[in-house]
Amino acid sequence: MKIVLIISCLIILSFAYTMAQNTGCVSGGVTYQDGDNFAEGCNYCECDKGNVICYPGPCGLIYCGKNIRPVQKEGECCLSCPDE
Repeated sequence: MKIVLIISCLIILSFAYTMAQNTGCVSGGVTYQDGDNFAEGCNYCECDKGNVICYPGPCGLIYCGKNIRPVQKEGECCLSCPDE
């Protein structure tokens, strides 16, 4: 009985290890491998053990002048000063 239990445990552990080694992510119809980094829109993303984790892209602070608010132009990720 003990031998059967040990063999069963080894099979389960082997299967779990194999599944952990084959983790990947799918984002936007594209498959990424664990550890891959990629851009998605204005975000930077990474595949982490089957999960897609995204962070906003780096945009610096912007000052356009007194009482002038920065705007987000179409197709751009970061704010910029409005055209004069």
